[in-house]
Amino acid sequence: MATKWEINRAVRASNLPAPSRLIMLTLSDMADSGTAEIPEKHTPSLTVLARETGLGRSTVAEHLATLEEGGWVTR
Repeated sequence: MATKWEINRAVRASNLPAPSRLIMLTLSDMADSGTAEIPEKHTPSLTVLARETGLGRSTVAEHLATLEEGGWVTR
């Protein structure tokens, strides 16, 4: 299992579009440092992610779906 620091490095080295990178780095800020997982009770909603990133909810939803398809996140 990767740490959040390893995930951050992978995101920065990736060719993900900017909104996907921002979402990943925002999720990483919320994750446990050792496991890179966000506890279920602290899982952010689309509204929270939109507020934290400055992106629209539909943009967040679209990029989360793409990140999930690409294996970056598991929901």
